[in-house]
Amino acid sequence: MTQANPTVINDITDLHRILDEQPQWAEAIRSRLLSPELLAMPQRLAQLTEQTAEHTRQLADLREVAAEHTRQLADLREVAAEHTRQLAE
Repeated sequence: MTQANPTVINDITDLHRILDEQPQWAEAIRSRLLSPELLAMPQRLAQLTEQTAEHTRQLADLREVAAEHTRQLADLREVAAEHTRQLAE
């Protein structure tokens, strides 16, 4: 029984099999076919994802600060209203 040469490519199925068996070939083809910008996309996407998560955390913090400031402003308005009433008396 003769074993087939794994580098012979007769059809797309052979190519898929070889690329599955030889990941370095898949990487070599990928680097030939894709531009440097496209090759960098997974890393850039990961960076953007982390930045988005950080911005989301910062936005949540800012919302909490804004809510606290709103509460403080309401308290100050009550104090001002009370002082205005006292002055009017």
